[in-house]
Amino acid sequence: MTTWGDDNTYNTYVVDSDVTIDGRITVNGDVTLKLNEGRKLTALKGISVQEGNSLPIEGDGILYAGTENGES
Repeated sequence: MTTWGDDNTYNTYVVDSDVTIDGRITVNGDVTLKLNEGRKLTALKGISVQEGNSLPIEGDGILYAGTENGES
């Protein structure tokens, strides 16, 4: 599992090259995902954003997100 952010800060994650993350991504707090043009983030087991957290997504890149069991 990969965790982005924490309960006390606002974080921005920038995808400026193609990235694949094998485990499930969990968002803690307020995190902005910036997908630069022509770049791709592949989250094989999806992204979990629980109530009280946020994940605005900006940019012209591509996001592929699977499910927790790895199916697309």
